[in-house]
Amino acid sequence: MSIIIKNNYEYCEKLEVNLTNIFQSDAVLIGINLVIGKILFASESYYNLFSFEIYGKDIENVFSQRSIQKLTNFSSKFKLYNNKSRVLVNLEIYLKNYLVNIPSFMFFSGSVLCIEFQSNFDRLNYCFDEINYQEILQYITESKDSINVLSNNLCKYISEVTGFERTYFCEFLQNNHGIIKANYFSNGLESIINHHYPATDLPMSVREIYIKNKFRIIYNVDYIPVPIKGCNNKIDLTYSIFRDISSIHLDYLRNMSLKSSSSFSIVIDGKLKGLIGSHSKNKNYTPIEVLPKIQLLVDALSVRIKQLRNNIIRKIEIEHKSSIDDFVLSYEKSQCNFEKMSNKNFEILKEIFNANLLFYRFNNKSETNSLIPTEFIDEVLKKLKKYKIRNIYVFDSLVTFNPIFYKWSKSVGAGILVINLSNDLSNFIVLIRKEESQTLKWSGNPDELDLFLEDEKIINPRRSFNTWLQDINHKCKQWTMKDYEIALKLHSQLILTRSNFLNHIQMNKEIKFFETLN
Repeated sequence: MSIIIKNNYEYCEKLEVNLTNIFQSDAVLIGINLVIGKILFASESYYNLFSFEIYGKDIENVFSQRSIQKLTNFSSKFKLYNNKSRVLVNLEIYLKNYLVNIPSFMFFSGSVLCIEFQSNFDRLNYCFDEINYQEILQYITESKDSINVLSNNLCKYISEVTGFERTYFCEFLQNNHGIIKANYFSNGLESIINHHYPATDLPMSVREIYIKNKFRIIYNVDYIPVPIKGCNNKIDLTYSIFRDISSIHLDYLRNMSLKSSSSFSIVIDGKLKGLIGSHSKNKNYTPIEVLPKIQLLVDALSVRIKQLRNNIIRKIEIEHKSSIDDFVLSYEKSQCNFEKMSNKNFEILKEIFNANLLFYRFNNKSETNSLIPTEFIDEVLKKLKKYKIRNIYVFDSLVTFNPIFYKWSKSVGAGILVINLSNDLSNFIVLIRKEESQTLKWSGNPDELDLFLEDEKIINPRRSFNTWLQDINHKCKQWTMKDYEIALKLHSQLILTRSNFLNHIQMNKEIKFFETLN
C-alpha cells in the first residue's frame, strides 16, 4: 500500500549513498591487500571478463608484475602524502588468458586498495582529439568571454566529445536552489535553459560527496546491480565512479526517458557551486580516461567563475565604499552599540540592499519598530536558531519554513538577509524585502508530492523536464550574489571595528590598573 509523505526528502538526506556492497554491472571493482598480496573482494561482474575465479586469489593471477609495482608505488605515495583522491592509471590485467592494458581508477577504502574499470573495452570507434582538447582548455583559461558564453561553448564541446545529447551548466544559488545558466542540446532533447531546480533535488549529504568525488558517469540506468563478493558489510566507495546509484536517482532519470548521464563538479573554495551535467537517450560508454580531462576543463571554468566573483567584489568595494564606510564609522562612534546609532544610518543600509524594512538585535534585545510586529521578529529568531551559526543568512521565501509568514508577506516581508555579528545570535541586523510576484521556469512541477512506498521505501521523482511555469507569491525579489558579497564585506568591517573597540577598552583597563599600583 502506498502513502504520500510530505517531507520525504528527509529520508534522502539520511541516505549514506557512498556506503554500499553493490556495484554497477557495466564495470568491475577489485579490492586488494598489498601486504599479503591477496584479492579481498571483487564485484561479481568480473565473471563476464575472467575465465577463472579471482576472489581470494593472489594478485599475480590478475595483474602483471609491472602493474603490481604501480599499485605498490601508489600505495606508498598515498600514505606518505595522506592523499584522499583517486588516480587514473593503465594496468596490465589478465583477461581470459590475455594480458590487456586497461585504464583503471585506484583509490583507498579504509586500508583496502580499490581498482575499478569499465567492462566495455571496444575503443576502436573512439578517437580523442588531443589538439582540439588543448585548444578548448586554452580558450577557457585565457578568453575574455563572459561565463555564459564560456559555459555554453564548454557544454557544446563536452557533448561533441562524449556523444551525450544534452550538456548543461547548473549554478547553485545562495539558497542552494539550482538554475540552468547554459546548455547544449540535440537529437530531440529539449533545452532546459533558465530552468530552476529545488535544493531537494540534490540533498546536502550528496553534495558533500560531489566535492570529494568530482565526476561520475552512469553508462546505463538499467544496469543490473551486482553484489561485491567478499563484502558482508557495506564499504565506503566515496571515490568510486561506478558504485551502485540510489534507486531514487535512477528513477529520476528513467522518468525523463534517459538512459545515461554524467556529472562534473564546480568546486570553489571547497564548496560545491554548481555542476556540469550530461544526458542521453541512449547508453553511453565514454572511455573513463576522458572523464578526468573533462574535469580539468570544468576546473578551469571554476577558476574563471571565481575570478568573476572577485571582480564583482572589487566593483562592490568601489560602488558602495562610501556608504559602507559611513555606516561603519557611525558604528564605531556609537561604541559598537546599534541603539546609539541614528535611523539615518540604517536607512543607508536599506538603500544599499534595496530593502523595505530593517531591524536589529543588540545584546539579546531586539529593536522595537512599530512597522515590524514583535511576533514576526520572534519567528525569525526561532528560524535562525535552527541553523548552524553563520555570518550571513539568506532566505527568499520565509513561508517555506513556517506558514505563519503568509500573513506578513505583503505588509512586512517575504524574505530576509541577516548579517550576524555573534556566536549566539545576540547581535545581528535583518534586512527585509516584501513580496514581489514573479514567474519561474522549473523542470517539471516542483510542488508535486512524490510517492513513497512504505514497505519498500521507494520515492518516485517527478516525471518531466518540460518547462513548467510557476507564478510565485510570498517570495521577495531574489537576494543576489552581489547582495551576499556586500553583506560579507560589511560583516568583516563591523567585526574588525568591534574587535578594535574591545581591545581599546581592555588596554584602558590595564592602564588604569597599573596606574593604581603606582
